Amino acid sequence: MTSRPVRACAIALLLAVSTPCIAQQPAPNERDPAAVAQRFDEIKSRLDEGGDLILIANVEGLLEEQIGKILGVIDAIPQADPDAAKAVEMARKVDGYLRKCGLYAINGFGMSVVPQADGMNQIKSFLSRDGAVAGTPLWRGLTGFKQRRLMALDYAPADAVMVSASSIELGQIWVLIRDGIREIGTDETVAALDQWIEGSAAMTGATPDALFASLGDEAFFSLQLSREKEAVIPMGNSSVTIPTPSILIGLAVKDKTIPDLITQRLTAMGLTPITQEFRGASLSSMTLPVPSPIPVSPTIAVRGNMMLIGSDVGVIKSALSAAEEGTGLASTDEFKKAFAGLAVTNNGFSFISARAGAALREYQSSMLKAASGPDGNPASAMVAQLQNSGLMGNDKLQGASVTQNWKSGIVTSGRSRQGGREMIMGYALIPIGIAAAVAIPSFQKSRTAAQQNACINNLRQIDAAKEQWAMAGNKAEGDVADLEGIAEYIRGNALPLCPQGGDYTVNAIGDDPECSLPAHRLR
Repeated sequence: MTSRPVRACAIALLLAVSTPCIAQQPAPNERDPAAVAQRFDEIKSRLDEGGDLILIANVEGLLEEQIGKILGVIDAIPQADPDAAKAVEMARKVDGYLRKCGLYAINGFGMSVVPQADGMNQIKSFLSRDGAVAGTPLWRGLTGFKQRRLMALDYAPADAVMVSASSIELGQIWVLIRDGIREIGTDETVAALDQWIEGSAAMTGATPDALFASLGDEAFFSLQLSREKEAVIPMGNSSVTIPTPSILIGLAVKDKTIPDLITQRLTAMGLTPITQEFRGASLSSMTLPVPSPIPVSPTIAVRGNMMLIGSDVGVIKSALSAAEEGTGLASTDEFKKAFAGLAVTNNGFSFISARAGAALREYQSSMLKAASGPDGNPASAMVAQLQNSGLMGNDKLQGASVTQNWKSGIVTSGRSRQGGREMIMGYALIPIGIAAAVAIPSFQKSRTAAQQNACINNLRQIDAAKEQWAMAGNKAEGDVADLEGIAEYIRGNALPLCPQGGDYTVNAIGDDPECSLPAHRLR
């Protein structure tokens, strides 16, 4: 259970970092028009003109001003409650710590989108900041520091449809959190942190400092969709077939501290790993006793300075083979075309294949067909129309980008199927999406309830017909009911049908008729 000091510290930090970056425009005499114009030109120089979207915003001092207002509000809060008093005490220290971290150094943002002849769009963005803070834990933790060719290019398998990689330094994020609590927190809060650190060390055999220090400066995630294998996902009375997916996570490590710790903890839980050698790496797999249509056997491997965690053994072997033979995603024509002209040395890259969007559309379509039932579903039909119209945006899921952390700010360049108009349309359709998110489930729930009630009424008709047939034929409890005979006492001389496709069982005299759908029962 979280202690009061930790809760109070969390309140203070959340108030600081979650402040909306929206404020009233400062008075004209508080800003230097020449400096504003200079910053505008600096941001503009990083962008491309002549497209369908260009955005430049000067936000110098905006976040600092908002934090100041929040702190002013906190100071005015009555401090009768001990937790509130501690939160106010810590909040007064937040301003200095955020300044020290470099969060206030953000002074501008720009973005441009220029359509290309091949249907893609050239996209650039620039987050401008004071260069003096480029090496602080905050920015190193968010984007990394040194630009280089990321190892994810070697390990991402050829059938990856989505990859996100970054040179983020997780150890710096831990330093930011640890030092923040020590600097902002009270003595009681710091003592609670130290106690947690000691407890973690006793449980794992290594301090958090040692664990984070063993991490390198890269992390990546990739989603693969098999080109040969398919998985059948049960969906009510139907099923949906999709390309077999797999997940791969990579973390740069300096040693085997974390991999060995994971293996030890799993063994302590009774999940003895199955080990095997492949491509010069030792693989440790866990077999989970859980039935699944998708292969699930969590596997860990370390090759050089990269620790790989996969959803199954196959994806780990694919990653190791790709790194060994150079046959991974980076060798494919689609990847090369997507990243043509983009910097190979960077602080991060992202990639979404055309297959990802196609697979998502197919999956959504199959889901809607399975959910619509035999008689069709108006809500599903409406969503299908939205999907086919392109309003849901899944027809634009394709692109590639690289991020570079320069002293003056963070530059992102790339190509995307989504253009400026689609971005604006996406914001414009947010209210419609919210309304649909509320209305469609409500409609579906109402329709399901109506069908359930209709089925229960059918069961009542069948039960009443059984009684009449039994009385007319002097039948006793336990006698087998005659379907044709019972049907004579139902309008239309036939048993009704369940509106959701369930099967009726009439049962013997004295027992209630039943529907195969569990929720459809006589009350």
